[in-house]
Amino acid sequence: FNCCGWKEPRNYCSSKILPTCYHVLITPHNTYKTITSLITLLEIIHIVILLIGTCISYKPTKRKEDFYSMYTNIGEK
Repeated sequence: FNCCGWKEPRNYCSSKILPTCYHVLITPHNTYKTITSLITLLEIIHIVILLIGTCISYKPTKRKEDFYSMYTNIGEK
């Protein structure tokens, strides 16, 4: 049986539409899919957290000032 991606050039592969030699990667395809979906989900959560963070503190400089004032207040007490 003939498979692609071993000795033939890539354009030959796509033109002939032959199965690739990377059939080893097909078996853990489901795990790969779950990993990618998890990463995208985490990325979305991260973006949401960042958006919420920026909404709470209108300016990043203001947030820094608040942070320092909080520390100085603790020091004074």
